[in-house]
Order: sequence, then structure tokens, then C-alpha cells
Amino acid sequence: MSVTDILAHIREGDTEAVELFLEDMPDNALKICDSSGNTPLHVASMTNHHNILKMLLDSDADVMARNTCGKTAMDLAEEHQQAISLVILRDYATRREERTQRRPFSRRRDRFTFIFSVALLQVTQYCLIRTPLMLRYVYIALLPFFMVSRFLTYRPQKAVLFLLDFCYFVQVLMVVYLFFMPDSVALFRILFVFTNGPLLFAVIAWSNSLVFHSLDKLTSIFIHTFPVLTIFALRWYSPNTGEPAQPFMIAHAVQPVSTTFDPYNTRMTHHLAVMEEPNIREFFVNPLLVYLAWQVVYLFIIHVVLGYWVNKDHDIIISFRYLRKYVSPGNPLKRVMLAAPTRLQEVVYIILLLGLAICTFIPTWFMYRSWTFHATYCLTVWMMCVYNGANRYFKYLNPRRRRRAGGKEAKELGKGKKQ
Repeated sequence: MSVTDILAHIREGDTEAVELFLEDMPDNALKICDSSGNTPLHVASMTNHHNILKMLLDSDADVMARNTCGKTAMDLAEEHQQAISLVILRDYATRREERTQRRPFSRRRDRFTFIFSVALLQVTQYCLIRTPLMLRYVYIALLPFFMVSRFLTYRPQKAVLFLLDFCYFVQVLMVVYLFFMPDSVALFRILFVFTNGPLLFAVIAWSNSLVFHSLDKLTSIFIHTFPVLTIFALRWYSPNTGEPAQPFMIAHAVQPVSTTFDPYNTRMTHHLAVMEEPNIREFFVNPLLVYLAWQVVYLFIIHVVLGYWVNKDHDIIISFRYLRKYVSPGNPLKRVMLAAPTRLQEVVYIILLLGLAICTFIPTWFMYRSWTFHATYCLTVWMMCVYNGANRYFKYLNPRRRRRAGGKEAKELGKGKKQ
């Protein structure tokens, strides 16, 4: 069967012809391509013949192969708005990467990560119940480890510029506040809005999941939730006793600033002696101005300081590119952005993020006024993390999936023995 014939059968959705081809195909048959460099998988990705697409993937077609334009099958599926094909290809690519990268040291790392995750969860629970203000020390101690871990994860993926995103900017503000400006009520309230607004909403938007053996997912949870817990403790617990405080006011009797390590009475909570009722300027205007300042600096670094390298290497991942290339076409933010002309899409993306950030500012006003609402909101988001993690575990540890995987491995092994 010629190259033209097999590609024609794929375009027409002739499952039987493709199946016959795959049964008797010679070596490297799936690497054949047309004049544009499109392999059978490229052609299948542009159609809605999902059974053929799965057959090619099950026959180990190269999902990362590129045509003469440098596009993969996933790129063509997105370009031709084949949402289901895109999901199938991405799922296969993820599973393929996990299989190829799985080595004995990775399994040991997963075990240590699991133990570390459980220990961190226990420490966090103890602090919340017994000494809430200790959470800031746990946060400060672990932040360097998780930031280095994230850098080492992003570097081989050419995604280091993700570290300029807003959630990492908030980590910098947390460090500035805890170490250098602990008496600033204005900065504390800005951080209250940022952590309980955009940062906590990102847990939902990016589907963070509690997967104990994954350091990458644990890092995401730490970056998005631990600043929230730290600010929660500083807002609602007395610096002298660690007991729950009254709304808008914490006990006036604050002891002198101490230089010793004390979980209850340190300079980090000294400014909370008097906590007045919030106002519009501190909860909306100030956070908005700081957010806009970050956005300007971010765009200056991406398009001016690093503009030459970012424009030259399209494999470098920034948030805008990630949304365009990797996020599901059904994402509302992506749909709105792609509806705009190409040259205006990044502008639309920035405006959408700004509007979303402002919307997340609103609930923080009520969180600041009510311990019950604040705790309930945080607990709800946390349970969504747990639910996402449970979904992942049950998806990959399902006995039926294991049996199917085992059957496929046995079949491949049998073929090897015959040969």
C-alpha cells in the first residue's frame, strides 16, 4: 500500500483498510509522510476519525513528530479545532512521558516525596490546631526548597519564565513582609487580598491536586495555599496567646518586641495589635495598583529585556503561549482570547487576567470580616484539591486499567518471543 493510499484511507475514515495496514506494516511505516511532512498521525489528528487516531497511537506512532512547518499532531489538531483528537493526543503524550521517564531512582524519589507530603500535612494540621502562628516559620523554612524544586523542574522544559508569574511575585511580597516590613498594615492587607483572592482562585483554575508522591503537584499546592494559611493565622490569632481574636481588633496589650524565637509574640505580628475595619482603598485600590505595577514589570522583562530570546525561540514557554498551545480549547479564557485578532490576543489575555483578578478581590472583603466565611472558603478550596487528587489516584490505580495495561504488556511480550 502506497503512502498516498494509506493517507487517503485515514482521511476517509476507512478503519478496516488502516487496520490491515497496521497488521502487516513494515518497520518505520508510521514515519512515512507526504510532501508536507505529515505522517499518518498528523493526517488523523486533522480529522474526527478518533478510532483511527487511537489505533495509530496504540501502534506507537510518534506523537512528537513534526512536519516541514515544525508542527506536531497536537498542533494540527488544535489548528483544525479537533478538540477530542487534541485531548486523546495530549493524554497519550503525558502517559508516554511518564513511562519513558520512570526509572528506579524516580520510584525512590516518589516514596520520599510521599513521606514528606504526609509529614508536611501533619505539621500543618498540628500548627493550625495548636500553634497557628508557627505556620509562618514553616512557610519561611520550606519556601527555598520548593522554589529551587520548581526551577529545576521548569529549566529543562524551557518554562523558567513561569517564575515571573503573579503567584511567584506574591511569594516575594510575603518574604518582604515577614522579614522587612512586619509592621506594615497596608502591606498585610494587600497580601490578604492577593493570597485569598487570585492565589486561592488559581487552585481552582489550574486544578491543583493533592497527589502525595508528586513533588511538582506538592509544590503547586504549597505555592498557592501556604501563603493563605500564613495570612489566615496572622489575621485571626492573637500574637500573645494564639487564641482566636475578635473581628477587627486583637488584644491591645502587646508585649515589647522580642528577638527570641517565640511562636506567639514576635515582631511579625506586632502591627496586628489594632486591626481596624477594612476600607475600599486598602482592599481594592492598593492591591489593584500593586497588581498593575507587577504587570508592567512583567511585560517589560518579557518583551524588552528578554524580548529577543523569547521571540527567537518559540519553545520558550510563557503564560500566554501556554494558554494558546497547551490549554484545552474548551477553556473559557482561551475561547475569548482566540476570538480576537492574532495581534491583539495578548492584549485581550492581559485584560482578561486583570478582570479576573479584580473579581477575586471581592470575596476577600467578606473573608476579612468573618472568621467563619474565611475558614469555610479556604476549606472548600482545599477539599477541591483533595477531590482532584482522589480523581488522579483512582484514574491511574483502577484495577481495570491495570488489567488492560498488563494484558497489553503480555501481548507485546508474546510478539517479542515469536520474533
